[in-house]
Amino acid sequence: MLKLIIGMAIDAYGYDPKKPRNAASGSKNGISAKLQTKGISINDDTIRKYLDEAKALLPL
Repeated sequence: MLKLIIGMAIDAYGYDPKKPRNAASGSKNGISAKLQTKGISINDDTIRKYLDEAKALLPL
């Protein structure tokens, strides 16, 4: 599941695992905002937590 999350975040939201801050996790066009348009509420910190976990699965 984490591989899917990181892949979609990189491809669809421009997430850059090498940057310390990313708009993908919460900005008005980020994952959180897009999920809210579908009636799904998730905290930005939760998104960041799973993206951080998923980064560990990427090749260096």
